[in-house]
Amino acid sequence: MNIKWILQTNIFKEKAVDKMIECFERLNLPYELVKVIPFTNTLPEGITDYDGPVLAYGTTTLLKNIASSDRFFPGMWFNEDTFKPSVWGPAFGDDWLNKESKVTRVDKVLGLWENPKTPLFIRPNSDFKLFSGDVFYKYDYEKWLEHITNDEFQNLKLDTIVTLSPVKTILAEWRYVIIDGEVIADSMYRKRGQLHISSERSDSSYDATKLAFYIANQEWQPASAYVIDICETHQGFKVIEVNCFNASGYYACNVLDIVNYASELAEKEWSNR
Repeated sequence: MNIKWILQTNIFKEKAVDKMIECFERLNLPYELVKVIPFTNTLPEGITDYDGPVLAYGTTTLLKNIASSDRFFPGMWFNEDTFKPSVWGPAFGDDWLNKESKVTRVDKVLGLWENPKTPLFIRPNSDFKLFSGDVFYKYDYEKWLEHITNDEFQNLKLDTIVTLSPVKTILAEWRYVIIDGEVIADSMYRKRGQLHISSERSDSSYDATKLAFYIANQEWQPASAYVIDICETHQGFKVIEVNCFNASGYYACNVLDIVNYASELAEKEWSNR
């Protein structure tokens, strides 16, 4: 049974959308294109039922509604608990970039700030992009906190759980797509703090890939398919974060391989459900 893909078109990853459509047509896979209104609680119009495996690719809004509809399987590969940094981070141990992270509520962060002159890296303790992880100085965080107190953010609240960790120097960053325990595709996406998308190989990229293969072969996995970001630091190669397969950009990854392997996994899970 061929898989059907549901592909959101009104997303910032437009080049990825074009590449995925090319792959669907090359592999003769059925697909539907949809547009999603942000923060809605219903599926977009035009999605039809399908007696077979279905995968979605798009924003968090689409994926949440796909997951809650129970009309599609597997729909997406995501578990809200396993994609929390407080869960996958300790599972990766010393290979986690921010292994010193502390977990607390948004309104409790200031009480854990040991030195006001030292910045901290703060991010949500989830894969939902409630806000972009960023480096904060204490004064800037206090100002940012005022906006939350005044309910200026739709989904961000004072009791939102976040992680905070010391700021690290990152030399280069790569993205890896892991499907069914295998590293399927990779791409560099940042070098010395600047966007640098490349599929070229180097000594550093081989070392980063070695860590990706090690992670992919561990017994514990956050999902049967996911995306992992790995960086080079002065202390070696470390895992930055884990992201949902169905909502991540692919940079210079081989999209045909990604679509092919993901489709095969969805078809296998459909047969074994």
